[in-house]
Amino acid sequence: MIPANRNNKKSPFWYPAFIVVVFALMAACSSSKPYTLGPVKTFDPDNKTIADPAETEEHFSWETLYLSTFYQIEKPLDLGFMFRKVGQGLGIAGRDEAENVNVLDEVPNSSWYTRRHYFEPMNIAALKKGPNTTGGPDTTQQITVIRGKSEGVTPGFTIKDANGNTFIIKLDVPEVPEMKSSSEVIATKIYYAAGYHTPENSLAFLDPEQLVVGSEAAITK
Repeated sequence: MIPANRNNKKSPFWYPAFIVVVFALMAACSSSKPYTLGPVKTFDPDNKTIADPAETEEHFSWETLYLSTFYQIEKPLDLGFMFRKVGQGLGIAGRDEAENVNVLDEVPNSSWYTRRHYFEPMNIAALKKGPNTTGGPDTTQQITVIRGKSEGVTPGFTIKDANGNTFIIKLDVPEVPEMKSSSEVIATKIYYAAGYHTPENSLAFLDPEQLVVGSEAAITK
């Protein structure tokens, strides 16, 4: 006869849940970035010369369909994303930490970011000016259309003014003038103050009589 083991008892009903909570807490703790005495990186050397990337054609219809349907179905199937959301809902996990910050959790300067308003407050004039170095295209003289605008959903074309400056012209909808253009100008200045490198954007009023099609511009009928 084999003697009975007094410790051979059924686990309480809460035991499996306790094990899950313990593992979740361990995962949450292990995701924290350890403190380090490493050097503080102030510039990310991402401006090295690389081969020009190949051009890709934009497919707005497909991207809209993918992001609104297939991507929404795909996200719950991402176990890492799903478990982190569950952990955040239970209050045992935080957000994903950024991977491109230095040891002080600061974003170093790079080819796409420069410390601006947060670190060195800009005055009102600088905030209004943003990245602009010109006042926009010279609309007092003849303007040459040098090519069309094939990217993006907003119709437009590329011009060269009398001063030799090149601009991409985006056209507003006649029923709501300045709705698209003004929002882009405002957003550009906000992003610039936040530290991003942004293009120059300004409002301009063009007379169709000023436009001349350049000799190298192609016209498709």
